[in-house]
Amino acid sequence: MEPHAALVNVDILHEIFAHLALPCRQETWPILDGDVTEQDWERFDSYAKRIRFLVFYDFGTIHPSVFLRLIQLKKFSPLLPNVQIINSMPGGSGLLSVLSTNLLELCIVPDNQDKVFPTVWACLKALPETSPNLQKLLVQTSLSQASLNAIPRMTNIQNLSLIDPGIHDLSFFYSLSTLEHLESLAISGFKEPTSIVIPLTGTWTDRPFPALRKLEITSVASKIPILLRIFKHSHPLQQLELRQSSRNLSAGSDLSTSWPQVIRDISSKFYSLKSLTMIGPTSNDPSLPLFNVFEPLLDMHQFELVHLDFPCLLFSNADLQKVASAWPGLTTFRMAGSQGTPNATIEALEAFAVGCPKLQGLSLPFDACQLPSTDDHLPISFSKLKTLDAQNSPIDRKLSVARHLDRIFPNLKTIQSTVHESIWSEVGELLKTFKAVRMDQKARDFEVMKRARSSARRISTMEWSS
Repeated sequence: MEPHAALVNVDILHEIFAHLALPCRQETWPILDGDVTEQDWERFDSYAKRIRFLVFYDFGTIHPSVFLRLIQLKKFSPLLPNVQIINSMPGGSGLLSVLSTNLLELCIVPDNQDKVFPTVWACLKALPETSPNLQKLLVQTSLSQASLNAIPRMTNIQNLSLIDPGIHDLSFFYSLSTLEHLESLAISGFKEPTSIVIPLTGTWTDRPFPALRKLEITSVASKIPILLRIFKHSHPLQQLELRQSSRNLSAGSDLSTSWPQVIRDISSKFYSLKSLTMIGPTSNDPSLPLFNVFEPLLDMHQFELVHLDFPCLLFSNADLQKVASAWPGLTTFRMAGSQGTPNATIEALEAFAVGCPKLQGLSLPFDACQLPSTDDHLPISFSKLKTLDAQNSPIDRKLSVARHLDRIFPNLKTIQSTVHESIWSEVGELLKTFKAVRMDQKARDFEVMKRARSSARRISTMEWSS
């Protein structure tokens, strides 16, 4: 066993515990019986002190008295004093007994998301005192209000993920803003509030989330503006991901009210934002949304990654030219969710080739049946694009499309699509052929130039000698 990478599950722990005393069975539960000597403790500690990374599967097959007595016999000092990372699937009561003062990372993902786990609640309430140096916490289960209230007291937490914890009071989100070292926050599972949101006064608004650089929120759209309200102008957030839960509900209302407010908040509060993901509702209403809903984002010129997934993002060539001009630092751009024939054509791709020289991945629908006139003498662009996702783009003339794409994206390696897959696959093969021909011609030109330089040197030498 490696001293710094011991993987231990509850069955192996039971084997280790067996060193402490003779196990006997009572009503099919393993229990602990007998005296524990100093020699037993030394033998146990020789294992326990070597464990840094613990994978803990506790399915409730060991009686709670086993862990309780171990802690009592150990005089309430940690059973695993040097464990730093715990990945736990709790079902019994053993999780509390393996916490340590050196714990840095804790992941709790029960095997049954429909159950409640009081052991997890007790664990969270104990963490601020038991593991004061905890830096990373991921919990994927329903939590009690008391266990949620313990999280703002974890003063050294840097990375926090709460997946479907069942949050009823939105003021809990505000209370997290006092965590001075919190750099990454992912949170979902907001329920209908059962209490009034506490007003933004006092210490919460002085320096909310001072270290936060990445924020992920999954919620109904109407709650997102309320959650973003705590952020002041010019917050240094760099990555923001907003996902609407229940995407098929109140789509028209969300697009006309909540999301425009969200977009205005983003453009006015997060001046350093480099990565933005927004996944909104699904709807077939062709009147929503309008380009001007997203236009405030064009005032933010530092984006490197943008992913927009909304219904009817049928932006025109002129719209996408504005996008490419506003975000020259893009490396990845994805615009999805639209149905029907796109308004944009292959000319929109040219705008990204010219306006976004760092772009590596592009995903958007465009009408490949509408092609501009082909001029083989036009120069090939210097675009670095490697991957193009055409989504549901219609196409008919594969050879003409391939010629245009070869000129616009000469470094393109992969083409993906969700419809017309066979035709787009053939376009990809044509691009490989074009690239091979171009490389062969480049090699021939190189040899011609090499021979020309060699001849020039020989003539120059002969003239010098004469």
